[in-house]
Amino acid sequence: GNIGKPLLPQIKKMNKNSIAVIELSSFQLISMRKSPEIAVITNISPNHLDVHKNMEEYICAKKQIIKHQNAFSKAIINFDNEITRNFENIVRGQKVFFSRTSKNINGVWIDDDDNVMLINSDGIIIRMSAGEISRLGRATQGVKIMNVADDVNIIALAKVAREEDLEKEINDDAADDGQQLELK
Repeated sequence: GNIGKPLLPQIKKMNKNSIAVIELSSFQLISMRKSPEIAVITNISPNHLDVHKNMEEYICAKKQIIKHQNAFSKAIINFDNEITRNFENIVRGQKVFFSRTSKNINGVWIDDDDNVMLINSDGIIIRMSAGEISRLGRATQGVKIMNVADDVNIIALAKVAREEDLEKEINDDAADDGQQLELK
């Protein structure tokens, strides 16, 4: 991507089991003829229109990330962004939405009172309320979780079940079998 550690110097350290997470700009995507197995599309808003002919060309460039996927691929799409939500029609593989505003999606949604857990490249695990995550002003920059050192990256982020939600889910499943369980 545009920030963080460049990928090319890391290639010698990689093997067939390595996974690379890469941010690609519309300039890199526009000529893509192959898509990754897993692609994430966060937001699309009017950017780089001084370089692209128009918004339609910019959107077409962004679609390239999923356009060449197959039935075994996965597209993870921002449901809250109307443009990205409309990409669902070209997904050939598994489609997963994420949202901060809609619970009625095939995917993950996060409320301000939900907990998230993140792990940085130094192995530090942090659990926090989603409501504590600040948002940056420019839509394409997404969500800024925290400041980290230049040589540290956030490598994983997951929604964490609240204990009362987990207990309810366990008891609902147990009730189907005529049981009552207690979460310990």
